[in-house]
Amino acid sequence: MSKVRLEKVQEAIYQEVCKMLLFEVKNEKINGVNVTGVEVSSDLSYAKVFVSLYGTKEEQEDCLEALNKSKGYFRSEIAKRIQMRYTPEIHFVRDDSAAYAARIEELLAKIKQVEWYDRKTRVAGNRQSFAGGGSHCDSRPFKP
Repeated sequence: MSKVRLEKVQEAIYQEVCKMLLFEVKNEKINGVNVTGVEVSSDLSYAKVFVSLYGTKEEQEDCLEALNKSKGYFRSEIAKRIQMRYTPEIHFVRDDSAAYAARIEELLAKIKQVEWYDRKTRVAGNRQSFAGGGSHCDSRPFKP
């Protein structure tokens, strides 16, 4: 299977699943779902739909369970909307990359705050040494 064809199928499935989740699914448990990507096997028999889930852990587990129970609906709707000989079997997989990225951002913000605090205390310490009459210049003579 050509890479271009595979990417087109992945994009088509992504678009249709997003539309279904946004406009058609009425299940109350399927709430706070964001489709982050789709991977289709090279023989087009399986499709992994990666989803970010929001809410508590229990709500996320209930939502993922509801999605996987309704995967037959998604597969039949995809078969109706996309002209393919075989429709891939759909599997919904939790994508924790958004939570992981948020954690990385949080850690980077903490590091930045600590560096800012260290820089601030060093500057304050240098000001005190300047006031004490000490020289902040290099004692070597200037050579142009």
